[in-house]
Amino acid sequence: MSDLLQVSDLEKAKMHDTFHSEVITGKAGGLSTGANIDYATNAVTGQTQKTLPKVINDLDWSYVGLFADGVTFTDKTDFAVDAVGTQWIYTGSLPFT
Repeated sequence: MSDLLQVSDLEKAKMHDTFHSEVITGKAGGLSTGANIDYATNAVTGQTQKTLPKVINDLDWSYVGLFADGVTFTDKTDFAVDAVGTQWIYTGSLPFT
């Protein structure tokens, strides 16, 4: 009988799924209508994790322009965009033009 799922197993799986959705979306309950949250807590394990939108926001990326116009990278968080919209960063010695 140990191979059978119990309702409690499904409830725990749902809580894990909700936690994962919150981490990815940065929304309470993982719902698009949920309040914005910076941290999510797993109701089963108690693990707390920073949400992806918070991680991205903390990076503080700076748009420096389009390659076609010429750009200069002066900081490791600078990014530029090419002709098809792809975003690029420069990881070498700075500044770089």
